[in-house]
Amino acid sequence: MAVLLPFSSTNANARKQAEGVMEGIEAALFNAGMDNIILLPKDTAGVPATAEEAAKEALADGATLILGPLFNHNITPVNTVAAKAKVPVLSFGTDPTKSGNGAYLVTVPAEEEVARIVDWASLKGVTQFAMFGPDNAYGRRMEKALEREALWRGGRLIKSVYYTPGDLAPTAEAQILSATVREADKYNPGKVAVLIPDRGNQLRAVAPLLQYYDVNVDSVKLLGTGLWNDPEVWREPTLAGGVFAAPPPETLERYQSQHVRFYGEQPPSLSSLGYDAGLMALAMIASNTVSRASIERMDGFLGTNGLFRFRADGTPERSLAVLEVKRNGTVTTIDPARRSFAADGS
Repeated sequence: MAVLLPFSSTNANARKQAEGVMEGIEAALFNAGMDNIILLPKDTAGVPATAEEAAKEALADGATLILGPLFNHNITPVNTVAAKAKVPVLSFGTDPTKSGNGAYLVTVPAEEEVARIVDWASLKGVTQFAMFGPDNAYGRRMEKALEREALWRGGRLIKSVYYTPGDLAPTAEAQILSATVREADKYNPGKVAVLIPDRGNQLRAVAPLLQYYDVNVDSVKLLGTGLWNDPEVWREPTLAGGVFAAPPPETLERYQSQHVRFYGEQPPSLSSLGYDAGLMALAMIASNTVSRASIERMDGFLGTNGLFRFRADGTPERSLAVLEVKRNGTVTTIDPARRSFAADGS
């Protein structure tokens, strides 16, 4: 089982994440109690050409499965090599355009988070959706996902307004969005929601602007993505009552506790995905069923990040929980993640 990660990346955070993913895979191997598995760590350095050579080395060394790479731009070079040998690639990238033809994303794509939160809001009666987000590639992806998911559920996207990332006081943009949202809430009370797909200080700065410009946050629901899954942002009073989708917190907490026991520190954010990918890979190797068919099985896999399965295009379908921010700066699960997929594939 080859593990292709940027162990020598020039980016310190990338090196830390690579270390965390590797630790997660090692923990999975330890917990599985399998002593007939050889891990083949290969350094991609975060560079496509190096990643391609690492994939060739892994196949020459007899790898039947590749875990990695970490970066989106390394997925295609690795999978081009692996696909010729019919060796599946379980990548930690996030770009759905890079998956397919035997390459799978084991991450939690933001599109899945939007789908979950829009589904929850729609069942609560929300029909009018707006977005206040960063003017970057992530923000554009979230707008497309929000519009698509709203339309599928009989709702509509009424307004999207972007602000410059790093601008902690986008007042003009907030005024424009607030005017539309106030009008929608006037005629559709309780049926309007605003998605704010941002994190950290930026989120804490822009969220209060809607209330400042007279958006009734008791009537208009604030929605978030997994970027909200941060205790630092939960302290922002405006976000109290806001909701976001994320993996089940209880299983993640168990993994984090185990990691602290093993390594003496909290795991990097991607470490649990390494653990899940490792367990999934070990289960297939143990049953001698490493193939695209076994990876794409309808009942999926249950990991620390909840239930997941793969579509034929390599993108994951995730069973996520809906969490609500409380006034005391904590969160609570208001709609748990499901623990099984229906037999009909739904």
